[in-house]
Amino acid sequence: MAVYKIFPTQDATLYSAYPEMNTGLDEIIEATTNFITGALQSQGDEPQTSRLLVQFSSDDISYVSSSLIQNNQWQANLKLFVANTTGIQTDTVVQVNAVSQSWNMGTGKYLTDPITTNGVSWLYRFYSGSGAWDNTGSDWIATPSASQTFSYKSDLDLNFNVTEIVNKWTASLAGDSNNGWSNYGFIVRQSGSQEFVNNINQ
Repeated sequence: MAVYKIFPTQDATLYSAYPEMNTGLDEIIEATTNFITGALQSQGDEPQTSRLLVQFSSDDISYVSSSLIQNNQWQANLKLFVANTTGIQTDTVVQVNAVSQSWNMGTGKYLTDPITTNGVSWLYRFYSGSGAWDNTGSDWIATPSASQTFSYKSDLDLNFNVTEIVNKWTASLAGDSNNGWSNYGFIVRQSGSQEFVNNINQ
């Protein structure tokens, strides 16, 4: 079976504790929950979460789909490699959905002083004050989605089957706007019941 790899064109982490901070040039992207205190925190002394966005070129997706795969059977996987994991709960669930609005990566890094606000953040899709998300922390399409459940002994690298989502993108790229979606990338996050729970640090 042939394997075709494409790499992201943009990615960033969105932090609830720093709602206007951009991290588009950070080397690490995160889906975490932490108990944070500090001057930049806007939400009070309570657990805070982060979610990551990652987007791939529509041209690359279209080329692989139309020129390489053509009418053959195929599966699309989103692979993310874990740099560090601590405090993982039993049965921690990480979910992937398609982002439903466009966004700009920006050039920020985590907690630079002053923070960079020229790209996507918890509150905004573009630079700070421009293009607010309809829902804080990004907007996404609920279904289809992909998920992965971790336990203490799991392989902690992420490998999601995102074929249904990519099918929607390729349909749109082929001109089928009735059955397709625009490609605005993926959001990766913890399940809603775990995101703001204390004593998790993933």
